[in-house]
Amino acid sequence: MRWIVGSWLAVLTLVGAPPPVAAEEQEQLICTAVARVWRGSPEEIADIHTDPVPQSFRAPFESTGCGRFHLVVRSLLDWHFAFGDEQTTSAALAYFSSRWDQEPLAPERYAADLDKAWREAQPRYAEADRLAQANDWQAANELFYKDRKIQALERQIGLGSTRATLMHYYLRGADAYRSPALLAKAEALWPVVEARNAFFDRHAETIATLQRNKPHDPRLELVDAESLLLPYSLANARYRIHDVEFDRDTLRKAVLGDWLAGAEQVDDFVWMEIEEESIDETYLTDLAAAIEREPNFMRLPTKLWREDVLY
Repeated sequence: MRWIVGSWLAVLTLVGAPPPVAAEEQEQLICTAVARVWRGSPEEIADIHTDPVPQSFRAPFESTGCGRFHLVVRSLLDWHFAFGDEQTTSAALAYFSSRWDQEPLAPERYAADLDKAWREAQPRYAEADRLAQANDWQAANELFYKDRKIQALERQIGLGSTRATLMHYYLRGADAYRSPALLAKAEALWPVVEARNAFFDRHAETIATLQRNKPHDPRLELVDAESLLLPYSLANARYRIHDVEFDRDTLRKAVLGDWLAGAEQVDDFVWMEIEEESIDETYLTDLAAAIEREPNFMRLPTKLWREDVLY
């Protein structure tokens, strides 16, 4: 099966999903599973045009401790949608960009760096697997979480994943305000995000095997399932803002995956629901069955897409 997108090492918490049960900082600090939605004070709402990113948000966001781990980052964007406008939202997005898009990335070079980091990390992963099979869990965890080669791979993946999060945020803003300027910002990020997605596409079998056989493997802790929606979100924003028609064949495969690629009747129902807002119970039954056949980490994006398109 071909996976269009699916990073297992990056941005679920950044795009607003609940944080995992615990996170261990380099100082061995354990953070409890408490998600904090930032809401802003009445005074900060009144000053939203002059101070679009208040210090009460900056402080936890820029910290390296549990305050950052607990923070639901997307709450700043939601705050601007509720109380600001395109100008204030653009300022907030520029702030995120200054934090997440500091290092220029050429897509071709980034793809090569990802492949190099992947190759160099494999012997270390193999050693960690050997230690785990020998029940030396402490040594295995030391490798998984502290080895230089593994950390280098995670860093390379993270460079693309933060840009995927930023692209997701820009697309939300573009859609909210029908803004060509914000859409252009999102489109500028797409080549790097696409290179990262193609990397995971090449290693999809490894990821799927881990999911089936080692569901608690550290390599699967940070699955970026939500970014499966980015091709749909990008095409949808182009359609809404520039009246660009969907490339349906490409979009269908990007969003649904190959498990429905040959099902013309099901595919017809998909587009009938988009265009005519009609829902066919047979299609929903077929889709639910298809979801159940998917590996676990693919069910979330399929469910999200279904809710986004059908409801």
